[in-house]
Amino acid sequence: MNNNDFMISDIIKNVFKQEVSQKIDEEIEKKVKEFREELVNRKDNYIAEIMKGIRIYSEQQTMNGCPRYQIVFENVYKIGDE
Repeated sequence: MNNNDFMISDIIKNVFKQEVSQKIDEEIEKKVKEFREELVNRKDNYIAEIMKGIRIYSEQQTMNGCPRYQIVFENVYKIGDE
């Protein structure tokens, strides 16, 4: 092999390396986006479930006229998949 053959071989290897690297980066980006969307959806569902369990009651105190608030957090356990 002469020097030109080595140059062509290196160029071809570099082109393939760049192509493969780009495809892998695109696949990684796609998987990360899907995983992020899944986690955001689970977060939104979790927050919604917690908000359903919060109750706020208010009443007027007769002695001093100040309102009185009672906040109740309902604790719910789920067994199994969502």
